[in-house]
Amino acid sequence: MTSAHELRWLACGEKTCCSRYAVMPTAADLWRISRALELPLPVFTRYADAEPGSPGAFALDEEGPRFQVVLAKRREETPAPCVFLWRSRDGHARCGLGDLRPTVCHSYPAVLDGGIVCVGEHDGCSCGVWSAAALDDEEERQVLERLERERAEHAEMVAAWNVQFARDPVGRAYPEFCEHLVNACAARYGDAEAA
Repeated sequence: MTSAHELRWLACGEKTCCSRYAVMPTAADLWRISRALELPLPVFTRYADAEPGSPGAFALDEEGPRFQVVLAKRREETPAPCVFLWRSRDGHARCGLGDLRPTVCHSYPAVLDGGIVCVGEHDGCSCGVWSAAALDDEEERQVLERLERERAEHAEMVAAWNVQFARDPVGRAYPEFCEHLVNACAARYGDAEAA
């Protein structure tokens, strides 16, 4: 059964949230998408500056900033939508990933605050004002707890890259980091579905 939250998101014709925010998928998300679409990570992701101290921040050179993985955007449009956002001729928007979209997208705009399911920042939403009444507490909690687990796994995989990088701090290219994530996911999930 589809939740009221999911139905509301699916019914939104604009999906401005898909243009406003940078989507930071987890390694598990990237693994699922890459395997299902048979695409290498650099085709549909980019790297962006990470917040200082972010657990998912990775290095590409010894002295430079830390980065985070984000879904690519189509820069020919303003605001730039997610590379997976499709628009019909009448302007109606759909996520090309469907149920395969990242866990953070499934949870939007719900967040866990001290173990309580709340509505997080959603200024980029054009389908109305969200309230806690629009969220199914138990269903949202399951998605948000999965997101926390996936973020922790992602942070572990990134930490392993950073340790490896510290041993050999020669400038690295983003595709090498992507290959590291794919290998780490293959070792963790094998042929099983992530998360």
